[in-house]
Amino acid sequence: MKKVLTLLILITTVLITACGPKFETVNGCEIRPETQCSKLDLSKAQLQEVDLSNADLSGADLTGADLSDANLSGADLSEANLKGAYLRRTELHQADLREANLTEANLRGADFSDVNLSGADLSGANLIYGIMRGADLQGANLHGADLGGTDLSEANLQGADLREANLRGTDMSDVKYNENTKFPEGYDPEVMSFW
Repeated sequence: MKKVLTLLILITTVLITACGPKFETVNGCEIRPETQCSKLDLSKAQLQEVDLSNADLSGADLTGADLSDANLSGADLSEANLKGAYLRRTELHQADLREANLTEANLRGADFSDVNLSGADLSGANLIYGIMRGADLQGANLHGADLGGTDLSEANLQGADLREANLRGTDMSDVKYNENTKFPEGYDPEVMSFW
């Protein structure tokens, strides 16, 4: 009887493992939390609503990819190319986007709270109604970005380029900036408004 019971437990374990969750694979990248897809080509991939939390996507090519409503919390996207990508309403809380290319990306309503965006290129990006509370934007290029209605409170803007950026309705309370921070013409950082 013990042998039969042991055999049944073994068969059940094998079947459960074999029938476990199946993950989609895109160009060799298994789409799942904590995946390791550094430097892979995921350009124009359709990845809406996927869970890539804590994934390693450093140096990956995500040009034109659609990651709308995806979970990228804690993901490593340092030096990734996200030019023209769609990240509408994407969760990026505590992600690493150092030196990432986000030029002309659609980031409307994305959550970048406590994200490291130091040295990132966000020129021409749509960040309307985004959350960038506590984000590290040291040396980031936000030239011509649309930050209308975005929460930038407590963000580090030291050395950031905000020239020609739309800051109308942006919450700039308690931001850090220095003499190297470039604000839009007519913007007074002392009162955090245009004159």
